Amino acid sequence: MPVRTILEPEALARAAYSSLALRAQNMIFGLNMPKQKTHKASKKRFRVTANGKLKRSQAGKKHINSYKAGKRKRHLRAKLVQDTALALKYVEHLI
Repeated sequence: MPVRTILEPEALARAAYSSLALRAQNMIFGLNMPKQKTHKASKKRFRVTANGKLKRSQAGKKHINSYKAGKRKRHLRAKLVQDTALALKYVEHLI
């Protein structure tokens, strides 16, 4: 059975005040700002490599594939690794 410690009213008041004061400081000075949420659509489509580049699938392989050559479809299967300005913008959404 855990041992309960009984705090005096003064100790309880100090503990409550310190947590309230800490919360107020965080709100005023912005010490613990809300974290940036992950962009879920980007998370489903892209991955970030260990070097911080964007890894993505190529477009043009989802439908109307009957007239495309096998070589073309095979090459479209490969993933692309990009480090352009637009790719790095999407990396920020994922981190």
